[in-house]
Amino acid sequence: MALTVREAMALGGLRRGEVLAGASGLDRTITWVKVLESPETISWLAEGELLLTVAFAIKDDQAAQKDLMRNLAAVGSAGLVIKPERYLPKIPDDMIGQADEFNIPLIRIPPDVSYLEIMNPILERIINAQNTQLRRSIEIHRQFTHLALDGQGLDAIVKTLGELVESSISLEDVSFRLLASHVVPGVTDKHRQQTLAHHGTPLKVRQAAAIKSMLQDVVRGRVPHKVPPFPELGLTAPRIIAPVLAGRENLGYLSIIDHPQHLEELAMMAIEHAATVIALEMIKQREVAEAEDRVRGELVDDLLNGTYGDEANVQRRARHLHYDLSVPHLVLVVDVDHFGRFIREHQYDEGRVIILKQKLLQLVVGVTRRQYPRHLVAAHSDSVIVLVPQEGAVARNVSNAGMARPTSQTQVSHVPRDLRGATPPPPAWGDAPGDALAQQIRETVAGSELVSRGAACPGPDGPLR
Repeated sequence: MALTVREAMALGGLRRGEVLAGASGLDRTITWVKVLESPETISWLAEGELLLTVAFAIKDDQAAQKDLMRNLAAVGSAGLVIKPERYLPKIPDDMIGQADEFNIPLIRIPPDVSYLEIMNPILERIINAQNTQLRRSIEIHRQFTHLALDGQGLDAIVKTLGELVESSISLEDVSFRLLASHVVPGVTDKHRQQTLAHHGTPLKVRQAAAIKSMLQDVVRGRVPHKVPPFPELGLTAPRIIAPVLAGRENLGYLSIIDHPQHLEELAMMAIEHAATVIALEMIKQREVAEAEDRVRGELVDDLLNGTYGDEANVQRRARHLHYDLSVPHLVLVVDVDHFGRFIREHQYDEGRVIILKQKLLQLVVGVTRRQYPRHLVAAHSDSVIVLVPQEGAVARNVSNAGMARPTSQTQVSHVPRDLRGATPPPPAWGDAPGDALAQQIRETVAGSELVSRGAACPGPDGPLR
């Protein structure tokens, strides 16, 4: 626990100290103790440090005496302890006045009190607290790492964090899809309830300028941030939000909602460890998913191209993926027109192109998964092909599969017998099975950062189709 100036006044030589001014700052936290040996010492101070002096360094410098407390306030000093008798018999009125003005405790000690009598007990408390904090930090990290190594997944990590800090927790990916949560009864935050109900942050909230700016600061800082309420957006409780980072890539956001104030120090420590382990777990899951997606994508391509061999072979491959090919399916194609030209015009490097394609794939898969938990996806250079089961439906042209004006008329004809069927006349937009899913994909991409970057357009006549 942090040591305050008020608490330090009960330790060692400071018990004989007298607060001359700045008493309203006695609850400032002391992080360390330094001695003022020269005027330059102030420029070396860090926030929270307590300064000891006999005033030798400023005895002949009236300007330094006048501005000393102001300068200490500028660096966030915890206070000034002074033995003035030898070099500064009378403490200047400016020093006393500024101590009160800036709430910097000014404490006088008797001439016979040594620095060691002050420094030793204070530093002992600080170092012991740091050791305790370090041991606690190591234990928390070990606990989270153990969960990840045991393969217990994101839910277990989030639950453990919630139990540690006695608070509700949300973990969302970079597209604000809720990945895991821990619920503590009694939280009345409206946004929290909406996030749980919609399985992610509502579009209105994540598009708000204040939220965008706040999250940019969180990611840029790369450390947990204390976030005030945004009552106009339904965020009525304070939060601690940490970015989930893997190198330069932001994977998502981890939030502690309405934490108890007495656990704030623990919460700041625990969420940072949890975010690190979550990043490792998400990378692991992504690697596994990408391997599985490659296998699924190959199956989709073989089904549509008729290169799967015999029907027994393709059914065997589907069973290996725990996928049922015995029902009719619909094919949807999300295609970005002139993607190559767009990349050239904007001079995107290969890394940024890959990120754009990954984000498009994540958005399409995320929307599809909500309506069709079981599906197959194949990602290509500038398009994503989705195969979804449709009970009571028959396979149809891509143009009838809920996508507006596709560039090709690839028919779903080279597929197993259970997936084939006659192609009926094209229905009007909004009538075909899959149109609802296609529209959801449009709206999701339209609300994403891909549109703001110019990589896609949500309208039927724009690049995204």
